Parts: sequence; structure tokens; C-alpha cells
Amino acid sequence: MASQTPEPPPKVRRGPRGNKRARLVCLRCHEKKIKCDLQVNNSECESPRCSRCEIAGYECRQVHVKTEPSVHCVVTDDRMATESTSHFSGGIGRPPLSYPSSPEGIRQPTSQFPSARTASLPVKAHDSGQAQNALYSSGSGLLQILDNSAAMGQLNSSQPVLQPVDLPSPALQESFMDTYFQFCYTWCPILDNSTLFPEQEESNSVLLNQALALLGSRIQPSVLQQVPPIVYYNRAKALFLGNHESNPITCMKALLLFYWWGSAPNSPSLDTVWWWTGVAIRLAQQIGLHREPTPGQVMRPNESPGLRRRLWWTLFARERLTSICQGRPCIIDPSDCNVREPSPEDFPEPKDHFRVQTFIYWVRLSSVVGKVAKYLLQKNETTQFPGHLARELVDWVQSLPEPLRLPIATNRTTPFNRDVHQLHLPYLTTITLLYLTKSSQPLRKAYTTAVLSASCVARIFEDFLTRGSIRFLQGMGVWHIAVAILALLHARRIQTLTTTADSHIKILRIALKEMATMWPSASMLDQAFDGLLANNRFAVSEERSPTLTMDVRPINSLSELADLATGTLINATDFYPFATTQTSPLVEILLTQNTTMIFADLEWPRDISSQLHDLLDSFGGV
Repeated sequence: MASQTPEPPPKVRRGPRGNKRARLVCLRCHEKKIKCDLQVNNSECESPRCSRCEIAGYECRQVHVKTEPSVHCVVTDDRMATESTSHFSGGIGRPPLSYPSSPEGIRQPTSQFPSARTASLPVKAHDSGQAQNALYSSGSGLLQILDNSAAMGQLNSSQPVLQPVDLPSPALQESFMDTYFQFCYTWCPILDNSTLFPEQEESNSVLLNQALALLGSRIQPSVLQQVPPIVYYNRAKALFLGNHESNPITCMKALLLFYWWGSAPNSPSLDTVWWWTGVAIRLAQQIGLHREPTPGQVMRPNESPGLRRRLWWTLFARERLTSICQGRPCIIDPSDCNVREPSPEDFPEPKDHFRVQTFIYWVRLSSVVGKVAKYLLQKNETTQFPGHLARELVDWVQSLPEPLRLPIATNRTTPFNRDVHQLHLPYLTTITLLYLTKSSQPLRKAYTTAVLSASCVARIFEDFLTRGSIRFLQGMGVWHIAVAILALLHARRIQTLTTTADSHIKILRIALKEMATMWPSASMLDQAFDGLLANNRFAVSEERSPTLTMDVRPINSLSELADLATGTLINATDFYPFATTQTSPLVEILLTQNTTMIFADLEWPRDISSQLHDLLDSFGGV
């Protein structure tokens, strides 16, 4: 094999040579880059304060500064301003981190706030303490005879070099935390109110600060700051891949915040939600988050059994939902895990009972969704309809406490709660996929269940859009919209349903366009639906006999829906305890007319999930 020419090492920018720096300074002087006499005063009195803090009456907080020549290791705005192009083009054996360059003539601005801090991180070895670097081992592997600290030190020896960067100002950090708690905490309860308090170690984590800034600027950008989310993403990505955060728990938190960023899922990339979810799973298993702590186990800084469970179950739910969304196999094997389900005791603020309960039921739903995802991937022509999974979905929705039930029984949504609506989106979309997949299930009866779910999804997005922006939705919201549109496009071919289905489609198309401002997949699917409609792929079928379209019966024909594969009777209405004739005009038709006759002549796709992925693949995916 021909030898490969080694790539030159990354250029190192070293600090200027000059007078020896003080080893001990105060935080205020260090941030302002001015001379501090704290080290001199420290040798003269028991409670030293620098002269500047003494005069101004400020608290004098000490900072130890490394004096040896060091590399300043943080990302610059201009070098990390464009989106990463690492789409497996580097090949095996290339450095794990590349530096995308700015477009010619463009320089991304730095923070304009006068109080913004500049982080300067010297390359450092990880803390060699037992808790900090402890790796999980089942007892059967080589980790028991390897020295963890030596391995971690070896890893750090090849860290790439980064450059100085401005941290978000304290005001911006508070804004980003507000955005997180308002829109994201329910589904990702991994940060506490005190996370960014100055006395907390994590408040100094540049990685966590950049990941939080990514989330905040993505969902609710400030009108005063000029740094786009992609800059924060590229900084955080470089910091993580460069191994510049020594606490793996802090790394886990940052990775989970990456969820609010992602490139289109139709092509291989290191910037997709699926990729980062896989990375987070590997790290979580490496440090043993998938197992309950053993008695006497030493905890890392900022770690607790409750936080471990919140981290793991956030990751589990995300992986299950992303798996069914993108049609990919689940990674986590529940048989490898013994961590107990989340409970109110795992949360630092148990008084926030509503959001705690929402997260707990979210995790339970994701477990069922994962089973459905596995069924959809493994089914074939002879696969029986999974009646037991349908029953698990029914059991879940009927077990919801009253505050978590979807309030769409009338044409006025009261009380409206954003989290309750979001909680039901994967539930409804999973039903649509389950009942529009070719199996032994009688298709004419399955149509009603699937279209009812799609109608309820449209009602949810109508409630969202009526109240303003939907920027708070994760990228998975695109999937919910697209599946519902596909089901309704097929239903609109029936003349009885055309008008009402079109009204739902119109709402969902508006939602898709709103999502397209943040998520590339939404823009792709919006264009694909334009093409489908332009080609008359879903034109209205020829009018049939009035006896077929106007057969109204007071008894709901949905009661005939049964799981013939197992013999277990499942009424379709059991899936929708919140739906009535006032939910929407389309739901009214489905609940009152003979739907078996309505769908009698309709040919449905063999697999609506595959049809959705085909639409994405038309844009150059794999």
C-alpha cells in the first residue's frame, strides 16, 4: 500500500511574548484585560482585594491564570461563520475537525455588547480524578485493566487549535435561558435555574454557553445581537470535537441542546439530528447513564442520580422519535438498561408538577413509538397487523391525567397549552403511519383512523398558528406536518371530503412554510407538495352514486374497526377521546357518515412512510 503524505499540523497561534503575567488576578480585571494587583495584596493580608475592586466596592473574585505559553482555544466568528461542509468528504484517517472558511468578502460580526466576555481556553488535560473520567464497564471488558486518566491524556494530546471568541453577554445568556425554560425544558429537562449562576462551575463552560446560545438564537433571536445561530453551532461543534470540555455530564447537556439544529436528513452528514443523537448515545453509554448508579458511586461535579435519569430519558425519547421520523433503526436496546423511569423526585423543582408529568408521559409514549418504528422497518407482505401496539397507544391516551388531555372537543380551544398540543403530535402521527401501512388490516376501515389522526394534527397546528410563531417546534414538527398532508391529499380525492380536507391542507402548508425558515427539510417537502399538486397526482375522483356519499347513519361506523390479526376489538373512537363533531368539519363527516362506503373505491399507497421518504430523496438524498 502506498504511503500517504501526512497532512501538516494545524497552525498554532501563541500568545505574545512580554512581561511575565500575574498568576492570580480578579475576575473583573481579567475580563476587562487590565492590570490587577490582587497577587501583590494576597501576600499582604488574609482577605485580599485588588485596588480597583476596593475603590469601587465590588466583590473581588479570584481567577488563577496559567503563565506558561499556551494556545488560545476558542472559535472565532469569521473562521466558523459558515455551515460545516463535512459530508463524509474527508475520508478515513483525516483529522476529526476541519475549519470551514467564511464566504469571500463576508465577516461575521462579533457580539456588540460591551459586557460580553472573551473566552481564552488553553489546551488542558482533563481532570484525572476518579469521578470526572470514570468510564462505565460491565465488568467483562478491557476498561477494568486500563488507566482512564492515561487514556484521556493521550486523547487530549491531539486536540486541534481554536481561536478566541466572545461569549454572549450576561444579558443574552439570561435571555437564552428564558427561551430554554419557556419552550424546551419540558422535552429536555437537563438544565436548572442555577446553571448559569456565577458560582456554578458550568457557568464557565464555553461549550455549554455556545450550545445554549445556539438554541436561544434559533428559537427566539434577539433583535439586538447580530450573531446567527450557525456561528454558535460551529463554535460548539468545534469545541466538542476538539475535546475542550472536561466534564462529560456538561458535554451531554451541550449535545442534547444540539437538537435544535440540523441539516436536511436526506443526505449523509455530520450535522444532522440523527448523527448527534448517535454521538450522545455513545457518550451516555460510555459514562454509564443507561445504568442505575451503584451504591457508593462517586458523582462527577454537578451530577446527581436525578440528573442522570433526566439526561438518559431525554436521550431515549429523542432517539425513539427520531428513529420513526427518519425511518432508521433504533440504537438503544432496552434490555441493556436498568435505569428506572423518571419520577417527580428526579426534578429539582417538583412544584412544577405539570411539566414534570408531561415529560413522564412523553417518555412513556416514546417507548411505544419505538416499538412501532421497529414494526414498520421489519414488516413484509405477510406481516400481521400489530394489534398489541394499537392497544398500547389506546392505553397511553386513556391514561393521561385530565390536565394533559387534548382540549379540542369544541371549536374553541380552552384551555390552550402549548405542551399538551406538542405531546399529542407524535401520538397522532404514529397512528397515521400504523394504519396506512400495508398489512392484513382491512384498508377501508383503516382509512378512517388515519385521516382522523391527520385532521387532529391540522387542528393542533391551526391552534399554534392562530397564536403566532411556531419557531419553538423541533425539526420533527416538519415530519408531523408532512405525514398529515400526505394522508389528507389521498383523502381529498373523495368528493365528499375534498373541501374539508383542502382546508386542513391549507393550514398545514402554511405551517410547513413557517418551518422552512429554520429547517431545510421543510423547504424541500414544501416544493415536493407543489409538484404533486401541479401534476394532479391527487385530483378528485369521479363522482360516485349519491347513495355512497350521502349514507348518513346515527351509529358511528368506526365501531366496526377491529384488529382481526389478534381478535382484540379496538374501536377507532378509543384513539380519540378528545374528538367530537365540533373538532373540525372533516372530523364531523368521519364521525357521522358511513366511512366504509366513503373509502370503498379509494386506492391507498402501500406505505405512506416510504412515500414521504421518496419525496425527500427526490432532492438528491440516498
